Order: sequence, then C-alpha cells, then structure tokens
Amino acid sequence: MATNSFLPFASGADANVLTDAQYQSDLASGGTYADGVVSGQASSAQANKVWRQSTAMSSALGQVIVDILSEDANDSLTTAELAQLLIEAFSGGTLLATTVFPAGSSTWTPNPLTTKARYRLCAPGGSGGGAPALASSATTACASTGGGGGSYEEGIMTFSRGALSAGIAIYVGTGGASPTAGQNDGNPGIHSYIGGRVAPGGPGGLAGQPYTPPFAVSLGTVAGLPSGAIASGVTLQTLIADPGGAAGSGFAMNTGNILPGPGGSSLIGHGGVFGGSGGVSAGAQAYGGGGSGTATEPGGAATSGGAGAVGYIQIDEYL
Repeated sequence: MATNSFLPFASGADANVLTDAQYQSDLASGGTYADGVVSGQASSAQANKVWRQSTAMSSALGQVIVDILSEDANDSLTTAELAQLLIEAFSGGTLLATTVFPAGSSTWTPNPLTTKARYRLCAPGGSGGGAPALASSATTACASTGGGGGSYEEGIMTFSRGALSAGIAIYVGTGGASPTAGQNDGNPGIHSYIGGRVAPGGPGGLAGQPYTPPFAVSLGTVAGLPSGAIASGVTLQTLIADPGGAAGSGFAMNTGNILPGPGGSSLIGHGGVFGGSGGVSAGAQAYGGGGSGTATEPGGAATSGGAGAVGYIQIDEYL
C-alpha cells in the first residue's frame, strides 16, 4: 500500500500558531514580517504558522499522488520526479495512444504510464455456403446459408503501471474464405484475441442442396461470446458483448425466384447482402460481417458463397 511521508506540522487542535487574521496582518505591507524574519527574539507561533502552511500543502499534494497513482510520496524523490507524479495524477483520463492493429499477429506493448485501456475486440465473419450445378431439365433449385457474423466485445482493462511491459499477443483474424464452387459448406472466420481474451469467429454457411420449391433454408448459428483472461494482473470491465449475428434464411418460391441467405452482421460490420439466383453472392460489407450465401437454378453452374470480413482490434490507452 502506498504511503504519504509528507506530514503536516503543528496540525493539532491546540497548536501554538498565529491565527490566519494575525498572520495576514503580520505579512501585510508595514506588518511585523513584511520583510521576513529579522534579527531579534523569534516568535514560536509565527514559526509554527509558516511551517504548518507549507507542510499542509505539501502533505495534501503527497496524498493526491498516493490516492490517484498508488505511488509512495516522500522527500527521497527529486523535484522532477515529484513534479512528474503530480502531472500524471492531475492528468488522469488523458488519452496517451490509440492503436488499430493489422490483420494477423502482432504485439501490444503499452506506454509505461498506461494504467487503463479501452479495447474493441471483433472476430471475423464466416463465408457463405456454395451450391451445386443443376441440369437444365431439373425441377429443383438450391439456396445456401450465409456465413455468421463475428463476435464482438468492448470493455475497460486496468492494470498497474509497467505490469504489461513484456507485451501482450494480439491476433486479428481473417474472414472465412469463399468455399470451392459446388455443394460445399462455407468456412468459419478465424478468431481474434487480445492475450487470452478470445472472440470466436462467425461460423461458415451451409451448402445449398437441391429442393423442390417452394422451400426455405434454416437460419445460421451464432459465434458465441468472447471469453478468457487477457493476462495476469489485468482487471476487465465488459461494457458491450455480442455473440455475432446469425445468417439469414434463404428461400425459393419457384425455380426462377430464389434468394440465398444473407450474411450475419457483427456489431460493427454488416453482412453480405444476398444476391439472386444464377450464382450471385456477396462478400461481407465491413468488419466481422459474414458473406452471403448463393443460389442455382435449373441449368445453372456450380457457385460459391461470399467471403467473410476480417476482424478488428483497437486499443485506446489512458493514464
């Protein structure tokens, strides 16, 4: 526990000190101490008053350092060190840095002064499923499911200064790649993580199968909520958590009127907007979105679902 060694002098209820009115009068122009202490008999009450005023303020400033920064305040610190601690204490909440991490692996090493950081953690989306070719004589149609949206979390992490000096592993996952054209399921998005806090990626969509219209394909599943501890010594406060949006349902009214399932959205990125029959699919629109499904009608070639979008990680550091 941090301690304040700057202690007030003559702070007792019955301290032998001048009153504020006496002190102000003695320091005023023409007063007894207008020119400071001069030769002669010293006044203990005056000396105590000077010492009490100076030590009361230094003690108060020392307590600010202890209460806000949890750092010891004592006179073994240099003037420059004390000044830096006071600057940090009075600058609480000041933004030190904002980092948006690229796709793939990297390392976050906080500023040595950082004690609090706000993070945005988004997993990538999955890709939509593919659909097989159909003969021109077919009386069936195919509509695949879109990929799911990636999970998302936003929160505050707090830690002691220098506690994360070794760095924290960061991974921004890539979206699920479009599957090979044909009756193939979509690919899931690869998770994103900050240290041990993992956000699951969106699931891949289901492949389209030949059905006789009218029909509807089922909704997709969700990725699930982020979980795990970032690192030892880090306290988390979750502000927002979302499991990712499920892909929408696809359907066919007849062999010429087919709509594949749209991609699920993440909390910060829209999924792929569905196309129509004849092999039209769409990739996700923004961070964490799932790709749309696809569709084939009689005489149509094998098609592939849309790709999922990359994840996103941003960390804002504060004193």
